[in-house]
Amino acid sequence: MTDLNVLSAQEIGRRLRVSRENANKRQAEAAEVIGMSPLTIDSIETGERLVRFDELQILANFYGHSVNAVMRLEAVHVNLTRRCRLNDSHSKGIADVT
Repeated sequence: MTDLNVLSAQEIGRRLRVSRENANKRQAEAAEVIGMSPLTIDSIETGERLVRFDELQILANFYGHSVNAVMRLEAVHVNLTRRCRLNDSHSKGIADVT
C-alpha cells in the first residue's frame, strides 16, 4: 500500500471520489458513515482536507474496496465517460460514438 504522504491530498481525494461514484454512493451517505458532514467529504474529495487513515479505511470499505486498492500507485481508475469523435465519412458533422 502507498503511504498517505506519497500521494497528494488532491490525488487521494480524486481516488475516493471515483470510488464513491463507482459504488453509486452520495456524499451524504459517505459523510454519515464517518460521522461527518457532506461538506467534509467534499473537502476531502477536492484535496482541501487530507483524509485520516481511519476515515480512509471506513470509506474504502463502504465503497466496496480495500484501502490498498484505493491507494496503490498502480491503481488504474477508468473514466467511462462517453467520448465522441468525428468520422471522416460523416462530413456533415454527425459524430460517431466510440
